[in-house]
Parts: sequence; structure tokens; C-alpha cells
Amino acid sequence: MVALLTGFGIALGTGWLFPVAEAAKPVPERIVSVRTEDGWELPIREYPTAEVVAGRPPVLLVHGMSANHYNFDHEERVSLAVALQKKGWEIWVPELRGDPGAIPPTGIPKIVAMNYGFDDYALKDIPAILEGLRRWTGQKKLAWVGHSMGGMLLYATLREQPEAIVAGVAVASPATLQHPFPYQTQAQKFAFLMGGSGRLSSSALFTLLRPIGPRNMFLRVIANPDNMEWPFGWELGQEALVPLSKHLIRDAARWLKAGELVDEAGQSYLSPTKNVPMLVMGGTADHLVPWMDVASACEHYQPCHFEKLGKPKFRVDYGHIDALISPAATLEIFPMIEEFLAENTK
Repeated sequence: MVALLTGFGIALGTGWLFPVAEAAKPVPERIVSVRTEDGWELPIREYPTAEVVAGRPPVLLVHGMSANHYNFDHEERVSLAVALQKKGWEIWVPELRGDPGAIPPTGIPKIVAMNYGFDDYALKDIPAILEGLRRWTGQKKLAWVGHSMGGMLLYATLREQPEAIVAGVAVASPATLQHPFPYQTQAQKFAFLMGGSGRLSSSALFTLLRPIGPRNMFLRVIANPDNMEWPFGWELGQEALVPLSKHLIRDAARWLKAGELVDEAGQSYLSPTKNVPMLVMGGTADHLVPWMDVASACEHYQPCHFEKLGKPKFRVDYGHIDALISPAATLEIFPMIEEFLAENTK
């Protein structure tokens, strides 16, 4: 299932046997916070631009499942946040409930607070974040870049608040789940084991499997190892992993059964939207999210452009996380995202 394998994949693909190397870490100008309707306090990291370009909206970068803000700002040389900031964009990177910086509501048991699912992200966290950004920036619309689940949350927001989005980018984010890999079909059968509350420790799995090494079948699920440089891998693995909620795993099983992104009531999150330009990207070497299920987003959103991230148009075949966190991505994908935003937010 997508959620379970996301947790496994990130844990397996972010560290291993590589030495820790000192790297320049992006430092946000400030960290502010919002409170959700059910009492979570969520930090949002701001990366303002030194040279403001008139008329540009703020850009929200939303991370994937079992990850956190380090998707976008762990190391400066592979940071989408920094790359866009240097091009004159005001960047905001939120943490969602369950992330290390997020503070759960008081007065309820922790295991209850940690029993969160996709609907909690989409219907509680994101509305609070959008309201906070409207208050701080004075702008009613923003641009959105999401990776994996972060792009799925963009789809959900286009159902709930399409007026809030001026343009959107989704990288490795499935709209439908109609082309599952065989291992995902098999994993779905064991979703019943994920009953109840609580979370799975991705860091424990990471520590257990680290000695296997970087070239193994599990890593290839989450990334094309040929694209990755991991001198900072151990540090990234320690800092970027977030325990995976059992609730989220059950959500993923529901999506696989439905064949698309649906809420807990069984209603589709895919609401046809016009006049919000969309760029969606899927990797040809992504063995977690088939590129066909990413491309299907363009059946619901117009105008929409799909990029198949692989040879011969691109210099490499991209996997899941290396489509956003790799030196190759900084040369090919980052400029494409920036160009799309510049052309579609005027």
C-alpha cells in the first residue's frame, strides 16, 4: 500500500552506510505557527526573498507522507525552498500534525492525538495554514508545490478551497491508484493488521535495515539510486523521518480499493477545476507511484501539463524521492517548477 511503502521506502532510502558530511542548512527567516480547529499547533517556516518581485504570490511547499519539512530544506544545494527563494519567491514550508515541531492538543492522551489520517491533514491542518498565510502575507491566493502526499493535499484543497490556489505543482503525487504494483496489491491484504491507534516507528526500521546497504530492492522502490548522492544520507534519515500513523496506512488501503483519492466518507477528492494551472510530474523509475496515476490528474484539472520524468527528454530516469532531492533534480526539475510558477502567476 502506498502509505506503508512510503514509510518503508523513506526509511530505506535515506542514509545507510554513507558518512556524515557537513552541509549548509537553510535557515528560515522566522518560524510562525497556526492552531487547527482541534488544537494542534503547526509551525510554518518562512524563507523570504531578498528581492521581491511585484505581484508574485507566496509559495507553499508541502511535504510527503512519513516525511517533514526536510523534503525541501535539509541541505542548501538540493533545497527547492532555497532554489525558489533565490529566484525571487517568498517561500513557506509548513509542518503537519505528527511532525517533530508540531504540538498536539493538551488534555487528551498522546495515542489519541496521534490517531490522525489524511482527512485531518486536508480538512483541519491545511485550512489553518492557508488562513495563517492570508493573515501574514495579506494575499488571498498562493502557489502550491507538493511532493507525493503534499501534491495529494493540493488535489484535496482544489476541492475544498479552489479560490485559494493560483497555480499548483504536484511531483510524484497520484490522483488515481489504478495501476498498483504487485507488491502494493499484496500489501493491501494485510491492512487489517493496522487497526487501532498509534504509529509505526520509521526511525526504528531505518536503524534496523541500514546495514543492508544502499543498493537493494527496497531502496529502488523509493528512489533511483543512480541519481542519489548520500554523503548527508545518515543525517537526513535521522531528521526527515516521521513515524507513520496506522490511520494513514488504512487510508492508503482505502484509496487502493477505490482506485482513487477518496475521503473517509468515500467521496472523491478529485473535483474538476478550471482556471488553476497545474503542472504534474511522475518518474519513469518511480516504483512507489506509477507515472500513469500521476498523469491522471490532468483528467480533472485544466489547464494541466504532465511531465514524464525520464529519458530521453531528461538526462536520467527519476524515481520517487530523487525527483525532488537529488543533484539531477536541481538541474532539470527545479528550473521547470520555477519557470511554470513564473509563467502562471502573473
